[in-house]
Amino acid sequence: ANGLSFIDAVEKLAHKVGMQLPKLSSESKEQAEKRATAYDIMEMAARFFEKMLRLPAGREGLDYLYSRGFDDKIISKFRLGFAPNNNGLKAQLSSHGISDKEMAELGLLTIPENNRPHDFFRNRVMIPIMDKRGKVVAFGGRVMDGSQPKYLNSPETPVFNKRRILYN
Repeated sequence: ANGLSFIDAVEKLAHKVGMQLPKLSSESKEQAEKRATAYDIMEMAARFFEKMLRLPAGREGLDYLYSRGFDDKIISKFRLGFAPNNNGLKAQLSSHGISDKEMAELGLLTIPENNRPHDFFRNRVMIPIMDKRGKVVAFGGRVMDGSQPKYLNSPETPVFNKRRILYN
């Protein structure tokens, strides 16, 4: 509350009641920073997909959602988006200094043996998967053409454990 992050709120409350919080070790602090960066990257990806849905490249996805009875209110509420059939996400994230390794670690990029990285999700309606705090941790994607697999989900990542997250 009061515009504080969760950690800041816990620290403030602990201080208020005179409770000492354990200090993070340097390793866990590094891991916490890496996780925060991962959440930032996933949020950037979600925003990219949302934007693409409303551009000409996403028209097929938007039409599909409308045909399935989704209106703009539902599309916005669930932050639905579209992954174009190109490397648009890779280009967008790269322009913000995100490395191919970071993108691949989060299941957003595939790096095949020929070493030509490409977006993991292509030509798909995108459904963000959020943790209990509302942070985007993964995606599900439904393909627009007849290719397989029809549905593709993010792999396990440092912020996404399939056994611990229940959609919505």
